[in-house]
Amino acid sequence: MDGRDLDFTEELLQGLLHKRSTIFKEKSGIAPAGREVLSASYKPESPNHRDAQIKQLVDYFKPCLHDEAPANLLIYGKTGTGKTLITRHVAAKITAMSASGGFIPPHVIYVNVKMCNTKYRIIAKICEDLGIDVPKTGLATDQILESLKALLRRDHRNLVTIIDEIDLLVKSREKDDLLYLLTRLSEDEPSVKVSIIGISNDLRFKTFLGIRVLSSLNAQEIVFPPYTCAELEAILMERAELAFNEGVHDRNIISTIASLASREDGDARKAIALLLKTAEVAEQKDSQFLDADHVLLARDRLEFDATANFLNTLPDQFKLVIIGISNSQAYNKCAVNTGSLLGIYHELVRQTDAFTTAIGERRLLQILKELRDHGIIDLHVMSNGRHGRYSVSSMVIDRGVIETIFSKDPVLKKLLNYVPKTRCLDTFFRQ
Repeated sequence: MDGRDLDFTEELLQGLLHKRSTIFKEKSGIAPAGREVLSASYKPESPNHRDAQIKQLVDYFKPCLHDEAPANLLIYGKTGTGKTLITRHVAAKITAMSASGGFIPPHVIYVNVKMCNTKYRIIAKICEDLGIDVPKTGLATDQILESLKALLRRDHRNLVTIIDEIDLLVKSREKDDLLYLLTRLSEDEPSVKVSIIGISNDLRFKTFLGIRVLSSLNAQEIVFPPYTCAELEAILMERAELAFNEGVHDRNIISTIASLASREDGDARKAIALLLKTAEVAEQKDSQFLDADHVLLARDRLEFDATANFLNTLPDQFKLVIIGISNSQAYNKCAVNTGSLLGIYHELVRQTDAFTTAIGERRLLQILKELRDHGIIDLHVMSNGRHGRYSVSSMVIDRGVIETIFSKDPVLKKLLNYVPKTRCLDTFFRQ
């Protein structure tokens, strides 16, 4: 970087340092900054619109006040319905009020399977949060569990373990072994009181459990429904009042954002993210308030960011399949059947030394189904009369989006310019 560029950078930074936001409130005393209120990490003091679920959770924790172990519990609901927020909120209140009221508070441990994705790591996390030193690897699971039981015997306190994204663990090669081990702790030794709260996005979660675990778990259930449009509007209005300067927002703009979010899946997390992105767009344009154009631009940017994050994290095989389908549409003006796509895939592999992994038709079909399930491609089954049926793939995402995302990688950029030689079907799709 030369001196002129550095001076220009410093000039921009100086401008930011001395410029106050026209959109977001600044941090004042104990009040958080406006951006923080709209961040994913912000926890409201009193979550709203989940009174029924809060009451169910309070009832669930009641036995803890009498030094009894609550039952096991499974909590279901789509992403952004408040499952984790409300569960941790109620657990924290129960723990604090038990201690202040002269009761023995339970140990409440929170574990997210995305962060601790094996049986060993989860048990180690539970122990570490209770003050038990556990090496990252090396100890047998039985040894760690014995240390855990010894601690629970000594302090005579219930252990409630909240396992978030529990379906990811059960669907992995770990299966349901952890649940069986934890539920057996109390059955084998009644003085050791252990309860599990499992949080899952998948309503089919119990179908992945074995009979012995289902019997030991014997769980109660709470379902968190998606937020309604009116509930999302109230949540967004509350956050906006805390986040924005006076005059930045009005009820119409909040209603627009709530309506867009409720049409998809009633996800409060997405609704708040859209509100934040709308405010950032308005700030970038030096606007004094939010308007409908800011909302639409923010929605497009969020969708692009989500698509880019997804595509960038795909394995190389998936990226080559996407490029194969996209190139067929761009250069040959046709969708592509599975047999032809397999040929195009291997053509792409031969164009560079960066990718050497060959795949068969079965693996290709698995990849196509996953891409279809994530809304990246359309996959249609076509009939060829007595000659049978075949699958035809076409892109859902615009070619320009794929080029923007993949062109940052020089190898993928080169492959995007490759014209497939393998012939493909042109009866189904033509531009």
